[in-house]
Amino acid sequence: MDSDNSRPVTSSRKNISASEIAEYHFCSVAWFLDRNGVPREPGSNRRLMTGYMNHQQVGRKIETSNRLMTGMTVLLLLLIAFLVAVLI
Repeated sequence: MDSDNSRPVTSSRKNISASEIAEYHFCSVAWFLDRNGVPREPGSNRRLMTGYMNHQQVGRKIETSNRLMTGMTVLLLLLIAFLVAVLI
């Protein structure tokens, strides 16, 4: 028995692969539909690829922004340290 919800745990439970975890992380609804055999609509692969590419582009912009923010923070801390050293 599964202690969380009192259901028996069966050995026929399908294992989830690492690539399925990545698919679920990307879009849980698409993963669920695919796992349950719901056929995809015509043209959905093209839309999926377009969405994937858009997400990649946004991710790169966020990474660049984070790097710039980190660099600016380091420069600000160096400036503060310099001013403290000069004023002491």
